[in-house]
Amino acid sequence: MPKNKKITQLGMIIVAFVLPVVCAFVMLKMNWFTPASTNKGELLQPIRQHALAVPQSVNGKWLIMYKAKNNCDSECQNSLYALQQVRVALGKNVDRVSSIVLTEQSEMLTQYDVTLLTNITHEKFNFLADQPNALYVADPLGNVMMRYHVGIEKQDAIMAARDMLRDLNKMLKLSKVG
Repeated sequence: MPKNKKITQLGMIIVAFVLPVVCAFVMLKMNWFTPASTNKGELLQPIRQHALAVPQSVNGKWLIMYKAKNNCDSECQNSLYALQQVRVALGKNVDRVSSIVLTEQSEMLTQYDVTLLTNITHEKFNFLADQPNALYVADPLGNVMMRYHVGIEKQDAIMAARDMLRDLNKMLKLSKVG
């Protein structure tokens, strides 16, 4: 075998292994690649602490929280429906998760299987200030970490519930607390 052919083959082998590494490095440095994530909800940055005095029955559990409006319109009804459906769909993990609705009027919410927190000062709602019609997920340590937007349409609520269920199942599977 001629010497030039051996050098060419060696060069081709080196290029075959080095070129993908160089291309990947350039793509990352030039921001041509956006890393993927598997969560469906919006990850809150920075993670917020809730300062709610929750009942002993839900202490140490994962929380799905929603701040209900005084007059529960279709958005509110869809959010409460999504909240209830996620809780039902959790199956064996239902004991690890509690649903909390922060409200000023509890009469309209008696048909839902949720824990109601009433007479709470507005300072304690600070983690809900930026998005009023959304469902929030908090871990057992009190960190409010994810938000799910629920739309006006019932189909949007169903999709938000499905996304939350997927994320909750992943978090519950990997969690050492709650």
